[in-house]
Amino acid sequence: MVTFITESLPTHVVFTEETGFNHSSNQSPFVWVLDAINGVREDFFAGFNLFSFGTMIALLYNGKPILGFIDQPIRKLRWMGVKGKPTTLNQEEVVAVACDDLSMAYANLKQPNTSDDARVAFNRLCYKVYVVLLDTTSTTYGALACGQLHLVADCDVSPWNVLAAVPIVEGAGGVITDWEGHELLWDACQIKRGTIRVVAASDKKTHQEVIDSLSY
Repeated sequence: MVTFITESLPTHVVFTEETGFNHSSNQSPFVWVLDAINGVREDFFAGFNLFSFGTMIALLYNGKPILGFIDQPIRKLRWMGVKGKPTTLNQEEVVAVACDDLSMAYANLKQPNTSDDARVAFNRLCYKVYVVLLDTTSTTYGALACGQLHLVADCDVSPWNVLAAVPIVEGAGGVITDWEGHELLWDACQIKRGTIRVVAASDKKTHQEVIDSLSY
């Protein structure tokens, strides 16, 4: 992927989880963020056979995700999101399904392994939703975009594990931000590592209810 992008778009910068940036200057407004295989540990090391791992590709312009792909090769699923356009799954448009009440929400949450405050907020949210699934991987965001989930929340996400999901969730009618409600940005010139606290919801009302619940 890196070779193809750099040869086709030599003025663009590429970042991968394994190798970092391909340009030392990192000055281009266009940055590709690649995660070749996301979710393998959850699928294989834990003994599962869910095929929820996938490849994530994001294109950022001035730090904002404008293009996103999530690809699951075994099930042959490919989500594509382009800023301002409808999200597609295998070239067919998909739409997130709004949740009438948070108590009826199907949620995919990742157990915090960081601060005690995050654990308290996580537990508080768990009691407010209908179904809790504990497996946040790349295809989780695709499931939300297809109407199979109402909510995804994670408090320890690397940028390359979520940026591709931004245009996919938004293009399906959903909302995705950090826990404070701020849009997800990544300045390649200044921030190379670190994690993000993410909330993705199928509609604005559910998103705001989750943000309020996570406040502490």
